[in-house]
Amino acid sequence: MSKNKKSRVARLGKRKTFKSIFFKRWFEVLLVFAILLAIFVPVIINATFIAMENLFFVTNSNMQQTLEDAYADIYGKGSLVPEEERNQAFIDRAKYRVISYSYSSEYLSMLYDPSTGEILADCDETLFILVREDEEKPAKMYSCPTSAVPEYRDLLASVAQDFKTYTKYYVEADFDTFYIKDDEFRPGSMTAYVAPLESEYDLTLQDIEDVAVETYHFDYTPTESGYTECNVNSYKTVLGPLVAGYGDTSFYLFRDSADKAWEILHETYNEETGLVTPKETDITISHEGDALLIVSETPIYFSADTVYTLRSVCYFDTDDIFGIPLIIFIIAVILLSALFCFITAKITYARLKAQYDIADYRKTLMNTMAHDLKSPLMSISGYAENLKESVHSEKREHYASAIMNNVDHMNRIISDILSLSKTEDGNIVLNKTELSVEYVIRNCLKKYELQLGERKLQTEIVGALNLRADQTLFTEAMDNLIGNAVKYADSDSVITFTLNKKSIGITNQCSAEISDANELLKPFVTGNENRNNKGGSGLGLAIAKNIMDLHKFSLYVKCENKNFEVGIKL
Repeated sequence: MSKNKKSRVARLGKRKTFKSIFFKRWFEVLLVFAILLAIFVPVIINATFIAMENLFFVTNSNMQQTLEDAYADIYGKGSLVPEEERNQAFIDRAKYRVISYSYSSEYLSMLYDPSTGEILADCDETLFILVREDEEKPAKMYSCPTSAVPEYRDLLASVAQDFKTYTKYYVEADFDTFYIKDDEFRPGSMTAYVAPLESEYDLTLQDIEDVAVETYHFDYTPTESGYTECNVNSYKTVLGPLVAGYGDTSFYLFRDSADKAWEILHETYNEETGLVTPKETDITISHEGDALLIVSETPIYFSADTVYTLRSVCYFDTDDIFGIPLIIFIIAVILLSALFCFITAKITYARLKAQYDIADYRKTLMNTMAHDLKSPLMSISGYAENLKESVHSEKREHYASAIMNNVDHMNRIISDILSLSKTEDGNIVLNKTELSVEYVIRNCLKKYELQLGERKLQTEIVGALNLRADQTLFTEAMDNLIGNAVKYADSDSVITFTLNKKSIGITNQCSAEISDANELLKPFVTGNENRNNKGGSGLGLAIAKNIMDLHKFSLYVKCENKNFEVGIKL
């Protein structure tokens, strides 16, 4: 066999460790997960981009239609809006539509006059209210930049930017009076409530005061002149304050994407003149790494002489949406896969270890059997050779006796091995009957009367016990335990049998302390030198333990202060 083949065979026969099983499985799981990520993440991102494109064009189309309807409603025949107020009413509605549409940080819009460059409606980050004086007049919108209400803006930001609160709470504001100047308003004295999100559509303002987790009071009464004080109760309807739009003080969750979208939307805006230059292209769709960018310049034809342009921007960065969640997901998969592989590796290694232990046990058993059988065979061979060659013919009787003794010893070993093999069979059927343990012990002791007398050993039985057991096997186990006690007890000592409903105990004094008594329950283990020279096979305790295991009893041994005890828990 070549060297390579030998090494291959050696590898195949190499025992696996828990670490090797765990890390191999974990590597395989992570490899499969990485492949799945490489395959599906680009597909998911691409599908998301397609969905965002479709949503963008649908939303943009809806805004265009809404603006055209608003224009037709205000400038159409029979309009209740006075002619001198029509343009302002349209701009108010356009502003309301634009900033409402721009509530998402991924979508921003402005409406401007391409002939003059004047911005009619922009998506500034704004508070706004809609007021209606009577049902026959359209509502009018007043706006307030969030920079004018910094504490309220910070409260909104603290709720929006914390994912835990963002998904559980919302902010509701209320005021009795407000101040207007031109198309702007200031809220005056204002109360803000942080309330549970599930109550957003179910509670009145009075109820919110009761369920709010936090309440804040702000006073934004303007100090500048020119503002007119208004009472909420003076109007038919007051809707707001609502929040919409985007600006330098944005409190949206994905600030980087919003900043980028705002920058693109105002790419052709001149801060000095306050005018915007139309873009040359009507629509551009591009991808910047993992971000989708759409810029749309949509002409809106209100009349033959009135054409405005709706500029819309979509900037969707997957790092914002998928970045942190994907990282959390990957970490979770790594940890969970490690836990899963750890548990399965433990199970696999336990099964393999059991096989390894069985292999070790059989190897040790065979080696010990060979050694224990080899010694008497060598003695028999030597004595037989002396008989054959008539060496020391006057000792023939001694040789023959020695041969017979060694044959008996081998017979005992073989008999014990067969008993051990039989009791290791978990499928053995027990024929249980009612037994008197005291009777079994006394019956077994008769076998050792000669040895007990020669070594001046006394026996004592304390208590009585009846139990159900297989008479043959239970008697064999007790015989082994009694034989072990008689064989290793100190001369002139007492062997005590203690019987009660919970246990059986056998104790005797021994000449030396046994460091690890539990090792004696293993086959062919006889303990220290003081026990090795007693001529035992080292199988008695192992056989007894197997028999007790078959009966669902628990056998244990211990040695303290040279007092050797065998206990059976029933």
